[in-house]
Amino acid sequence: MSEESGQHKKKLSRKDQLTPEQMEQAIEAKRSYWPFALAVAVFIALVGIVIHPIVVGIGALLVIVAIIGWGLEYH
Repeated sequence: MSEESGQHKKKLSRKDQLTPEQMEQAIEAKRSYWPFALAVAVFIALVGIVIHPIVVGIGALLVIVAIIGWGLEYH
């Protein structure tokens, strides 16, 4: 069985290998606050279901803003 798993491993050609700088860039993820903002917005919308319809509307608006902000974010 170990021979089969060894056969599935591909060796990267020289041009497909990353330089140390490229590897460091790929490993380091850029931090984003948009996922947190989206979670807070969904929470506000869900709390609004219990409290008042206006709060649901505010939460829904914030959800839309967070989704657009996260989608348009560039790194």
